[in-house]
Amino acid sequence: MQDMIRKNRTQIRTNDIEIKNFQNKVYQVVQFIDDFDELRKMVHKNLFEIIKKSEMRNVDIDPDIKKEYENQRRYLENSKNSLKKRLEKEQQIHKEDNMNIMRDNINLIAMISEWRNKVKKLKTEEKNRRTQLKMRANQSQMIENSKRSDADFSTSMGMERQRMLQERENKRQYIEDL
Repeated sequence: MQDMIRKNRTQIRTNDIEIKNFQNKVYQVVQFIDDFDELRKMVHKNLFEIIKKSEMRNVDIDPDIKKEYENQRRYLENSKNSLKKRLEKEQQIHKEDNMNIMRDNINLIAMISEWRNKVKKLKTEEKNRRTQLKMRANQSQMIENSKRSDADFSTSMGMERQRMLQERENKRQYIEDL
């Protein structure tokens, strides 16, 4: 009896140690639950040897569970197909919108170029008009200045003539006096 108790205790300790090791390995694997590739590596590294040692059990699958599994699978496949179709439609609509936007942009760029050319042309015309106005103003000022200088010249000539006449009169007076 005691011998049997010792064997059972040993078996229990061995089982407890295996359970504790299994828990530790599962904990290590669970740390990578968010990263599928790392999770796969850790499962292969830590749990594969335990699974390898265990024997495959033959379990009968409940028909209701199997039926539910098939229903879920069909539903997910249908959902996947409908989402693919919707994605294709959305992509087509998006592509058409992009084409319309690009076409509008091309038209707007052409209009901007046209307006820039018109502005450039108008600036050139305005510059030419200003130049012509300045030239006309300079010409009229030059004409006015020449008239003034002629008037000044004639006025200065008139004064000079009067002075000369006065001198001549003074000389005649002087001669008469002599």
